[in-house]
Amino acid sequence: MADPDTLSHIEKVTGVSIARLADLEKALGRAVENAMQQASRISPDGLAAIKCALAYSRSLAFEKVTRPDVERAFEAIFSRSDLGRQEQSTYKALQDYLMRRLVEQCAEHHLAMQVHTGMQAAKRYHVRWTDPSLLVDLVKEYQ
Repeated sequence: MADPDTLSHIEKVTGVSIARLADLEKALGRAVENAMQQASRISPDGLAAIKCALAYSRSLAFEKVTRPDVERAFEAIFSRSDLGRQEQSTYKALQDYLMRRLVEQCAEHHLAMQVHTGMQAAKRYHVRWTDPSLLVDLVKEYQ
């Protein structure tokens, strides 16, 4: 769920002020670049992969979402008057779109992407959410 602290944290760690979807995309790119820089200071091999752990909280079914739809989702989620009070499908639309942007970032920087598909530890366990076959369309799109 979105809250003012989450948005502020993203802005702080990326140095990107987020007022619209394009800003969030820029922040995502900056976050990947920051992770690569941090990793290169720790290991001569640098960053090996980006991990997606969304299966802990949602399905691995990442649908294609049109830009106008995701812009509406962004506006609904991050409008300052109603921050965080949206339907789950609104969050899913933004997450689905950002997952594709993250896969593109990984491809651009020649990084592997690890997607958690294992058992969930939370009370909201849904084994169907972690089915790796839900990733087939996403993987085919970017192979």
